[in-house]
Amino acid sequence: MKKEAKFRRVRFGWDGQSVSLDYSTDIYEKLFPTYAHIARGIRSLHIPVTALADVKVEPPLGRLDGYITLVPRQGASALHTAVSSHLLPAIDPLGFNFSSKQKRLTKRYVEELRRAIQSHGLADTPAKDFLIHYPERVTQCVGRDGSMHLDGDTVTISWAAFADHSKRSQGPHWRIPISALESVNWQPGRNTAGGYGFVQLRLSGAPPQLEVHPAEDVNAILLESEESHANGVLIATTLLQRMQRTDTCPAPSILEVWTQLYSSGSKRPAPQEGNDPVKRLHRLGELRDAGLLTEDEFQAMKKEILDRL
Repeated sequence: MKKEAKFRRVRFGWDGQSVSLDYSTDIYEKLFPTYAHIARGIRSLHIPVTALADVKVEPPLGRLDGYITLVPRQGASALHTAVSSHLLPAIDPLGFNFSSKQKRLTKRYVEELRRAIQSHGLADTPAKDFLIHYPERVTQCVGRDGSMHLDGDTVTISWAAFADHSKRSQGPHWRIPISALESVNWQPGRNTAGGYGFVQLRLSGAPPQLEVHPAEDVNAILLESEESHANGVLIATTLLQRMQRTDTCPAPSILEVWTQLYSSGSKRPAPQEGNDPVKRLHRLGELRDAGLLTEDEFQAMKKEILDRL
């Protein structure tokens, strides 16, 4: 028999074998706009208990809500594979709030879920296939320097007028068969500090030593708004799901063009801890907020970093 409960973000269902989540976004539109966009794109989710490795709980503190996070097994969730460790709890679609009045109810559900996870004995075993299927409603993401569109088995990236020259040099569009992809990477930016997130595709057969900054890579678009970050998560998730359903088939002509374009060594390297402009801008924002930089100093240093992009 299915049990149901209404929590802050979701209507939660549990039948002993799987969890269902139906999302409510209205009250979170302003507070967590990225989450609201992701939840609107998903709408509802079915999660078999065999896809879960754990259930984490943060209890309510004073008037603050508690928080539940369903933790997927490694490789069981395309969304969590795409975002790696970059997804904040506030925008994780497998997380939701509960009030202090719901502590007993929450405890009961958590205990039942943990018993079911322990029973299947697969928590520490990586999943061979994605076990959580995300709806594939979002097929386009409009970023700062271009847009990424999924059409059947092809990814088309189109450029805005101010995209980097290396991107526009390949024409107004860059098309890649999904079968030619090896991986998809989503990373967030920090808009308050002027940074940009990105969705970046990796071609099957690409030289492992050749890493290209997403601002210059024809296989990537930059993300700026909350909506573009959310759609970037969803389109990366859809891509990974379609990649798993498609036999890998490298595209030599596309790979050759891409390799020749970036193998000269004249391009800036991919973001690293020390030289990533997003992280530098974020750090500048923190220094300004802490009062260690004036607004004029912050703007001048921000301009210097952005002028190098």
